[in-house]
Amino acid sequence: MATLSCDTAGVGAFFALCELVLREFEGMEALLRISHRLGVPFLDDAHMRAFRLVRRHFPDHWLRFAIAIVAMIIVAGMTALSAWIMRDVINTLLSYNDMSRVYLVAVGVAAIFTIKGVAAFVQAQQLTKAGNRIVAVQQREFYDSMVEHSVDLFEELNSSELTTRITHAASSVRETLNLFLLTYVRDSLTVVGLVIVMLFQRPGVSLVAFIFGPIVIYGVSRLVKQVREIAKQELTSISEIIRIVTETSIGIRVIKSFGLEGVMRARMQTAISDVEQRANRIGILSAMTGPLMETVGGFAIAGVIIVAGLSMGAPGNTPGSLMSFITALLLAYEPAKRVARARVTLELGLQRLRVFEEMQQRPVLIADKAGAEPLPLASLPIEFHDVSFRYKRSKTVLKDFSACFEADQMTALVGPSGGGKSTVFSLMMRFYDPKEGKVTIGERDISEVTVKSVREHFAYVGQDAFLFAGTIRENIAIANPQATDEEIVAATRMANLEEVIKSLPNGFDTDVGENGSKLSGGQRQRVSIARAVLKPSATILLDEATSALDNHAEKAIREALEAIRGRRTVIVIAHRLSTIRKADKILVLDAGRKVQEGSHDSLIAEDGLYKSLYDSQFAGAPAA
Repeated sequence: MATLSCDTAGVGAFFALCELVLREFEGMEALLRISHRLGVPFLDDAHMRAFRLVRRHFPDHWLRFAIAIVAMIIVAGMTALSAWIMRDVINTLLSYNDMSRVYLVAVGVAAIFTIKGVAAFVQAQQLTKAGNRIVAVQQREFYDSMVEHSVDLFEELNSSELTTRITHAASSVRETLNLFLLTYVRDSLTVVGLVIVMLFQRPGVSLVAFIFGPIVIYGVSRLVKQVREIAKQELTSISEIIRIVTETSIGIRVIKSFGLEGVMRARMQTAISDVEQRANRIGILSAMTGPLMETVGGFAIAGVIIVAGLSMGAPGNTPGSLMSFITALLLAYEPAKRVARARVTLELGLQRLRVFEEMQQRPVLIADKAGAEPLPLASLPIEFHDVSFRYKRSKTVLKDFSACFEADQMTALVGPSGGGKSTVFSLMMRFYDPKEGKVTIGERDISEVTVKSVREHFAYVGQDAFLFAGTIRENIAIANPQATDEEIVAATRMANLEEVIKSLPNGFDTDVGENGSKLSGGQRQRVSIARAVLKPSATILLDEATSALDNHAEKAIREALEAIRGRRTVIVIAHRLSTIRKADKILVLDAGRKVQEGSHDSLIAEDGLYKSLYDSQFAGAPAA
């Protein structure tokens, strides 16, 4: 029972320590805010951000952080104790005749360094595990935030910028936390402990060393301002490198066919040189803290030696106390230098962290309204009511557009490029909201229902059929993970993909390569259509699904559409009018307005844009 009580008391004490640490963080943040207002250069916004970062992650990893902090306190205490014991080492050795005391001091020295080594290992182990977990959590949160964002985010930030943020910026969280804890907990406590030893051993001489502290603080604060400006540009340069590598991977055939190796090589050399130059500047500025500390430290030690020499004859000033003082001064030098250099490194890490946080703090433009209910999944008419829309920094794409897409019918959108056809699809799937007017599904305004239920209503096939890394089966089944093999086969049959799969050596298990690079354009399109068919949606959207295909592949797609027709609502955007001749209704768009509506036969019978487009494709007449 006594043992149990002891254990319980120990656990309670440990929890109390954790609570104390959290309260200390709050108190330190308040102190930093006051210092920042007073204009103290070494206690500024960067330190407050670092404290908030620690406070944010401490509750989730409190045990590892608490163990690490306790280990750091032990390391700092043992370092101070190693300087203190030097007084006994020297005084004992000078006494010559007390070997029992010599043995005792030797055991003490061995114990101090053993405890310090074990504590340092525990500290490193716990910080490593906590840091790796934090990076993983940050990357998950970043990706979750990224996929929840509206489409406009991906138009503003390219893939290389997003890649840089989720890799470099996320890892900077761990680096900043480790730097903050190691430097501002372990090293600061070590310096404080050693200063206490110095004050106890030689208080008068200690004041000489402290005179030089403000010089270091001023010098480091000047370096930090320069690092801040360079750090803002660093991630941009890294993003450029990733962008060029991505373009080279995707566009290697174009690069080879046009002989652009030299152009791409020059672009990469420029990007790499920019990163190198900025890294050099940051490295030089960081390295400047070393000479600053070396110079100031040299003058401090020289002054200490002079004052110590002058006071050697004073009462109580034993050789042991002087050695203990000098040991403490020399041991304090390295952690003090790390604290000075850490301020520069901390600014770099926090600048990367700002870029990371900017993404997560961006408002999601397309989100559910309060009390939004799901849209029922059923074949319902889709209507546009006087819709006007324009993208950021562009002219109006749709103007007073009204149309009805009947349920379980095939409707086609045709017209010149830039007429707003793809924008109609984007507004249907609520990638954007109209600037004026509204879009309804079954008479319900889609801005009043949940975004998820709106997108569940549609299955989309784009002009450039996108496939995920994996097999054909995986790419089709991703639309409906609960689908049976029979349903997958039925979808491939409806997409006119069955013969293609039979011709492949591994059938459904054929690897498609990066973005379907191992399949032809027609095969990729049919896989995309099969995926759309398998999705339990009410409407299938096909955006220029046949524009890049040969006649044979286009015929296969037409047959696939005929198989789907009548089972789902099908809406097709097509430049090839042969694809949509059998559509129930054709809407003709020009410059964002609906200029014609009707069946193929009725539109051919009247002079208008549709007849002009048809003649240019099939009768050799010039385009209007």
